[in-house]
Amino acid sequence: MNDSRKLTDSEGREFPYSESFNDSAYYYKISVERSGRKGELQVMNEGVHIEFPEGDWLDFAIPAPEKLFPGQVALDEEKLLEIIRLIYDSAIDNRHWSKEEIAEAYEEFSRQHPS
Repeated sequence: MNDSRKLTDSEGREFPYSESFNDSAYYYKISVERSGRKGELQVMNEGVHIEFPEGDWLDFAIPAPEKLFPGQVALDEEKLLEIIRLIYDSAIDNRHWSKEEIAEAYEEFSRQHPS
């Protein structure tokens, strides 16, 4: 990731990140470590997950950012840190997706939504 910025939480932990925007969405990639594994936290209007270098994902049962912060066209550092805090909360349910499960889900989505 080309990390152009850094978030710093109240404990002094740093999280390099990058951001991009289009007319209707924001997209942040934040370097994080979860359960001893490094990955990229993907924050989009519709949801949040961590992508690991091996190709697997970790989804979180938290409200979508557009529900947490309605009407926002971008998220400031405080809001991004709030999302990071939520994913580190051990009480949050999460679901692990293997690389193969992601590929199968994408194939199914592609069949249902041909371009």
